[in-house]
Amino acid sequence: MSSTKKVVFISSIILNVLFIGVFAFYAISSSAMKNPLSSKDSSKQSYRDNPYYIERTTLFKQLSIPKESIVFLGDSITQRSEWSELFHNKQIVNRGVADDTTEGVLHRLKSITDAKPKKIFLMIGINDLNEQKSVKKTKANYAEILERIHKESPNTKVYIQSVLPVNNKKCGDAVDNKDVIALNNYLKRLAKKHNDSYIDLYSKVSTHNQLKSNFTVDGLHLKGQGYAIWKQEVQAYVNQ
Repeated sequence: MSSTKKVVFISSIILNVLFIGVFAFYAISSSAMKNPLSSKDSSKQSYRDNPYYIERTTLFKQLSIPKESIVFLGDSITQRSEWSELFHNKQIVNRGVADDTTEGVLHRLKSITDAKPKKIFLMIGINDLNEQKSVKKTKANYAEILERIHKESPNTKVYIQSVLPVNNKKCGDAVDNKDVIALNNYLKRLAKKHNDSYIDLYSKVSTHNQLKSNFTVDGLHLKGQGYAIWKQEVQAYVNQ
């Protein structure tokens, strides 16, 4: 092989390697940025197969909810806060699970109602919408959650926290905030039916029906400023 052919051959190999490397980087980056609303690879994955759900719920089995506790119940938006520290209140227990849905809460609810907590602050539903579950089905599951809480732990005070909006510019269009609004309107009626408190957080963290960009990095989860607003809005209910 002549020196010229060798140069061409080696250059071709180098270009192919560079092309493969760029393609792999793009594929990985695209996958990582695909949808911050969910850590799962499949939007159809059940809570039964969700590693985050399994890890958290098996951990909860090693713990116990103390008497007169205040439980914050929900998905990753709830899980990511340090509620006890935020409120300087050791009675507060965090029962947030990443990627959780209304179906997942129903499945693990007994471990909470068995403890007969003093209060439950509930926020759930955004992952249902992200997984393309119908608003109707999400409403039905939510109604069942409340029915069970009041039946299984009738002295527990329930605080229904509105589902938060997403920022579509940052997280894509998997969730339409019109569906979030529709779900929240239903939750208001549901709260009235059960004489529960409804806490409107949606309007406090949104502008033009979008989660404020300075409150979030990925379009869904809250930064510290967002949790500060959340604390401010529920402080009086926690202290009651």
